[in-house]
Amino acid sequence: MKQLVQYASGGEVCLIDIPRPEPKPKQVLVRTLASAVSTGTERGNLDFARASILEKARRRPDLVEKVVTKALQEGPMNAYRQAKARLDEPFPLGYSSAGVVEELGEGCALFRPGQLVACSGARFATHSEFVTVPETMCAPIPEGVSLEDAAFSALAAVVIHAMRRGGVEVGSRVGIIGLGLLGLIGVQVAKACGAVVVGADVSQERCDLASTLGGDFCVVPTDSSAELVRSFCGPTEGVDVALVTATSKTNEPFVWAAEIARERGHLVVVGNFPPDLPRRYGYDKELTIEFSRAWGPGTYDPEFYLRGHGEGYPLSLVRWTAPQNMRTYLELVASGKVSAQRLITHRFPIDRAVDAYHALEDPAQSPLAVLITYPTLSERDSRESEIPSQASSNSAITEEVASRPKRPEQRRPFPFWLELIRRRQKICKSAEVSDVSTVRLGIIGAGNHVSSSLMPAISTVERVQVEAVCAPSGLRAAELAKKYAIPAVYSTPEDLLSDEDIDGVVIATRHDTHAQLAVTALNAGKHVLVEKPLSLTIDGIEAVEKAATLAGRVVYVGFNRRFSPLTKLAVDHVRAKGSGPYSVSIRANPGPLERGHWVLDPNEGGGRLLSEGCHFFDLACALVGEAPLAVTASITEPEGEPWMQGFGALVEFTDGSVASIVYAGAGPASFGREHFEIVGSSRAASVHDFRVVRRSGRYRTRSNRTVTAHKGFVEMIASFRDACRGGATGLRLMQEMLRSSRLSVSAQHSARTGEKVRAL
Repeated sequence: MKQLVQYASGGEVCLIDIPRPEPKPKQVLVRTLASAVSTGTERGNLDFARASILEKARRRPDLVEKVVTKALQEGPMNAYRQAKARLDEPFPLGYSSAGVVEELGEGCALFRPGQLVACSGARFATHSEFVTVPETMCAPIPEGVSLEDAAFSALAAVVIHAMRRGGVEVGSRVGIIGLGLLGLIGVQVAKACGAVVVGADVSQERCDLASTLGGDFCVVPTDSSAELVRSFCGPTEGVDVALVTATSKTNEPFVWAAEIARERGHLVVVGNFPPDLPRRYGYDKELTIEFSRAWGPGTYDPEFYLRGHGEGYPLSLVRWTAPQNMRTYLELVASGKVSAQRLITHRFPIDRAVDAYHALEDPAQSPLAVLITYPTLSERDSRESEIPSQASSNSAITEEVASRPKRPEQRRPFPFWLELIRRRQKICKSAEVSDVSTVRLGIIGAGNHVSSSLMPAISTVERVQVEAVCAPSGLRAAELAKKYAIPAVYSTPEDLLSDEDIDGVVIATRHDTHAQLAVTALNAGKHVLVEKPLSLTIDGIEAVEKAATLAGRVVYVGFNRRFSPLTKLAVDHVRAKGSGPYSVSIRANPGPLERGHWVLDPNEGGGRLLSEGCHFFDLACALVGEAPLAVTASITEPEGEPWMQGFGALVEFTDGSVASIVYAGAGPASFGREHFEIVGSSRAASVHDFRVVRRSGRYRTRSNRTVTAHKGFVEMIASFRDACRGGATGLRLMQEMLRSSRLSVSAQHSARTGEKVRAL
C-alpha cells in the first residue's frame, strides 16, 4: 500500500510502498477513501523539518537536553548515532481521514466491518491507503454526509473543542481571528450554534469568503477596525469569546484579539503564534486566557486511545471527548449547517500526494482546504492486478542491494585494554563451532530499540544476516528494511515464521506478547532471541523453556549487560586471585518515564521492576556466577507518581554472596545512568556507565575509560549466532537467562507481598 511520509532530517516528503498494517487490540483497520491536509500544521512541520540543526535546537531545547544527557551517560558518538537515527526515521503525515472499516482488532465493539467512519490521530489517521486507528478515535459517518466532508472531522473538531473551552453560548459574540481552514469552519460552526460571528484576517478575500459563510462582521485587523468591532457588538462593547486561529511569528493576532474582547471576556489560543500578551491588555479587562489542545479530551491519553474504556471516558463525567466533538461536526454537516467541502481548493489522488505539499509552499496557489483522494475498491483491485508479487518485489530489492557499492571498512584506535579484549575474544570474527555458515534472522518488531541498538549491532557481526522483518507499523518495518537492505517485509509474525530460510528470530514487541511469540517461534523450529523481559509470569517462562526443550532450540533473553567487555573485565579481575562470597552493588538511574507510559501498565508492560529491572537481576547473577537463593524487594514511587517508579532489592546466593540493587526512577541525569561494583576477598572492580572500569588489588587501583558506552549488544548477537550453530556455551547461557528471568518474577512477588521470596 502507499503512504505519505516526511523525513525530519531534511523535510523531504515521499510516497512509499509499505505492507498493509494489522490492527492491534482495540483498533480498527480502515481502508481510506479521503484524507484532509492540515494546511497550517503540516506547513509548520515542513518548515521545522527543513530548518538547520541550530534552528531545530533553538525551537526544541527539550530535545537538545535529551541528546546532551545521552552524550554525558553513553558518550558523544552513541548520542550522535541515536539522534541521527531518529532524524532519519520517516514521520507519517496526516491526522484526519475517512474510510470504510475492513477489519476489527481484538476487543473492538463500537464498529462493524463495512461501516463508514471518520478517523483521527497523528500516526493513526495518516495519508495512507490503509490505517489502523483506535476505535475510540473514530466516529460513525451519518447517512447523507459525504466522505469529503467527513475527512475534515478531526480538523473541525479542533474548532468545536476551542469553542467549548471558551464557553460559547446561544447569542454569544464570537470573534475568530485568522480565517484559514479552521477559522472558516469555525465561522460556520459558531453561526450554527446561534452566535453572532465576527471574523478577521489580513486577507480581504478571506474576509469576504467568511461573510458568504455566515460571518456577521468581517474585517482586516487594524486599530480602527477594532473600534468598529466593539461598536458592532453593542452593549458588551466587545466579543465574549475570541478564538485566535491564526499562524504568525509575532503576537499581533493575540493583541488584536484582546483589543476586541469585552471586559472579562475569553481569549482561546488555537493557532501557532507567540502567546505573550502585554499585562495592560489582560489586566485592564481582566481577561481569561484559555489554551485549546487538539480536538478534545482523550487525544493525547494512551489510556483512552490504546487500551480503551468502553468508549473512552464515561460521558457522564467527560461529556465532550475528542470523538464526541467529531460527532458534533458530522451532525452539523448532516443538518446542512456546516460544510468543509465548499472550502476545498485542491484535490490530489494518493499517487500525486507529494504535489499537495508542493502546493502548500507555493504562495501563488494559496491553498485553503486540500484533500487527498484514494481509489475505490474496483479501481484498487484493477491497479493491484498490475503490481508485481511480493516475491518478485523482494527479488528486485535483493538485486538492488547487491549492486550497491560497499562502504569501506572504518577502523578507529582503541585503548590497549579494549584492543586486548578484541584479540582475546575475537567476538565478531570467529565461532565456537566448525559450522561457520551464516545465521539468518527474522526481526519481529521495529521500534526504537531495534533501530537504535539491535540492528546497528547485528550489522557489525559477521555471518549474521537479517532476512526479514515484520511489525504492526508497516512504515517502521519498511524503513528498517530499506536502511539495512533486508530483503523481505512481512505483515504478520505468522508470515515471517513460515519462512523456511530463517534460522532464528529476534522478538522485540510489547512485553505482554514476548512469551507467546517465543513459544510460537520455537514450535516453528526457530532459535529465539527475545528482548527482555522474557515473560511477565512464571507460567510464561515455563512455557518457553518447555517449547525450547521439545524443539531442541536455543532461547536467549536480551540481557546484553552480561556480555559487555567491561563486565568481563571486572569479573575476570575479581576472580583471578580472589574468591567468593562476593558483595555486589548495582545502581541504575534511568530517570522517570513519560506519564501514562505503557511500560507502567501491569498487563502490557509489567512495571519497571519486571520490564527494566530484570537487566540488573541478570547482571547480579552474571557477576556472582552462582544460583540465587532468595530475594527481597520493594517498589518506590516518589510523591506517589507511578511514572517515577523505582525499586530496591537484595538478592542472596547459594554461596553466601549478596547483591544490592537500587533502581532510582526519578534521579538526576547528571549523576550517571548505571554503576556496579563487585568486591571479593582480595580484589574489587567497578564499572560506571559502561565507559569507565576500575580494578583494585591489594596495593593499587587502575582505571580505564572508553569514549562510548559498551553495553554488550554486539557480543550478545555474536554469542547468539554461535548458540544457533551449537556452540558449547549456548545451553548454559540459556539456563542462566531463564534463571534470571525467574528471579525477576520472584522479586516482583516479594514487592507485592512485602516478604522474602525464595528464588523460583
